[in-house]
This record gives sequence, C-alpha cells and structure tokens, in this order.
Amino acid sequence: MKGKKFLVMILSAALGMSTFAACGRRVVESEKKTTETEAETETEETENSEEVTEETETENVDEDDIFAQLAGESFMFTSGAGAWDSTLILSEDGSFVGNYHDADAGDSGDGYPNGTLYYCDFYGKFTQPEKINDYTYEMQLENIATKETEGDTEIKDGVKYIYTGPAGLEEVYDLYIYLPGAPLDELPERFLDWASIGLTDEDTTLPFYAIFNTLTFDTFLGPSGDKVTVNDKTTTSDVSIESELQKIEEKAAAMQEDLSSGELTQQEMNALSLQLYQLWDNELNSIWSRLKETLDEDTMATLTQEERDWIKTKDSAVEEAGKDAEGGSLQPLLENDKAAELTRNRVYELAEYLK
Repeated sequence: MKGKKFLVMILSAALGMSTFAACGRRVVESEKKTTETEAETETEETENSEEVTEETETENVDEDDIFAQLAGESFMFTSGAGAWDSTLILSEDGSFVGNYHDADAGDSGDGYPNGTLYYCDFYGKFTQPEKINDYTYEMQLENIATKETEGDTEIKDGVKYIYTGPAGLEEVYDLYIYLPGAPLDELPERFLDWASIGLTDEDTTLPFYAIFNTLTFDTFLGPSGDKVTVNDKTTTSDVSIESELQKIEEKAAAMQEDLSSGELTQQEMNALSLQLYQLWDNELNSIWSRLKETLDEDTMATLTQEERDWIKTKDSAVEEAGKDAEGGSLQPLLENDKAAELTRNRVYELAEYLK
C-alpha cells in the first residue's frame, strides 16, 4: 500500500541512562549519567530526549575528523518495510544516543489492545576512526549501554513494551564508515543488500554516509553527501528548523494518507496513529534537547515549568478525547489523534526558540 513504508520512518531517539548491556569488540564500562530533563523526570511523558550536537554555522574541521563533520546527524538501520528501525545520533567525540523499536500491532491481548512494541533506548561511544582509503574509515565499539533491562516487560498506554538489546549493535567486531562518492562496485555485496533502500538504478557511487557492521552486516544509513561535506573540510549541517519540520510534515502526511485510505483495519489504524503521535513526540524531545544546549538557565527554568503545565493539559485533553469510545476499539485512535495534534502544536511553539 502506498506510503505504508513510512510506518518505520520515525525519527526515534529516546534517552535516559541506566543499566549497562556490554557487547562488542572493545567494551569499556563508563560512568552512568542521565539526560532526562526535570520535566521529563516528574511527568515521565517526555522521557525520550536526544542529546543532539547540532552545528549552527560552518566551521573549519580536520578532513579526517569524521565525527566532527557528522555531529548531530542521524543514522538509521531499517529494511524500509515493517514497523521497525534502529536509529543513532552521533556527537563530535564519537559518543552516540539511539533508539530501537519494532511494533507488532497484531500481537495484542488483555490490557494491551494497541499491540506490542519491542523497544530499546541505548547510548555508547565509538573509537576514533582510522582511515582505510579515500571512502572508508574503520572504528570499533568502545562501549554501549541500555536504559532498560533487556527482557523486562511493561504495559503503557495500552501497548505491551518488551525491552530488547540495541538492534544493529548487539554483536560488533569492526565497523566501517563509508563516505558519499564510494564506488558501489567496490563495496561489499552484503552492505549493498541493506543500502539498496536508499539507492536508485542510476546510482554508481554511494550518495550518503553509512555505518556497516562487518560481523552481522547490519547497516545504518546516514545523511546525504550534500548535507555534510568532507573534501572542503567544512561542516554544513546547518539545516534550518523550517526544513527539519518540513521533513517531519512529509512523513506525517504519508501516515495520514494511510489512515484515511480505508484500507487499514481498526487495529492497524490504532497502531499507526500511535506512531504518528510518536513522530511528533520524538521531534519535541529532539527540540527540547537542543534548547537545553542553547538557552540560558533562567529561560530554561521558566520553559521547564511551562512544559510541565502543558503536559498536564495535554494529558487531560487526550483522556477527554477518548471518553466517547471508552473501552471500545476506537478509543486508542481518538486519543492518539488528539495527542499527535497537541504535540505537533507544541513542537512549533518550541521551534520558535531555535529560529
């Protein structure tokens, strides 16, 4: 069905630090820390926050300092089909934060009518990349940790959460970073199997950055070559908030198209409407994280209180929206629609601070 692949294209990055789940070639246990805001801690509503390092102006960097050039950029491991993806966001020092989720709307039961979600918040750090050739850098996984304990389960908002490991990084030996411009005929076939979802028949060179797990062949696709420039030694990841929101709107529109198609079952509509809400909620958390990095302490304190008040108002409105269908199969859809609407509005309110 047209647009259905957008079920997986959610910019998820959920943070909060807790139990270590060590894996990989070089694993070092590091100090625990938290990235939750005060508002997130008290409400547990905006618990997904990204530590995003965004370059707001072009600056000179070392040509081989790949992390500096990719700071704040997202890399996604997905097949382009089915409701799953694993996404990580890089920082300048090689650390990263990420989220994995895989929705199964058909796996529902008593207490979780909205289905099952396999879920993992993770964070860690890569070693400094070593240049192999003009288009390839090699690195290892220095450490990795998860927020939730793998194997634990809980039910939230009618969804059964099953906590897993960090998909794509559970088993690691060497990792390759492939740069835009790499000749496709020189890249591993197993890499191209995953990268093909971002390629066209006309492509002869790689048009985007990618991280390739040489042990499992899992592949994270990153930004296009015209977004981050290597050869002129500059960073150009100064995409405006307007452009960022336009991309979110396009994904939301594709989801809305599916919801209005008349081709989905009620259960599928419930699951998709939840993902639409999560799309806007993830963007809200991303903006919130950047505000923490840019606003002064007094402004942030005021905004935090405002955020708490907004969350209470939103929760009440969502509960009210579902009352007419309370206990019925339509209730989740009504609640998710209202949550998505209000969260989208809040995204645009907070985005004003980034202009």
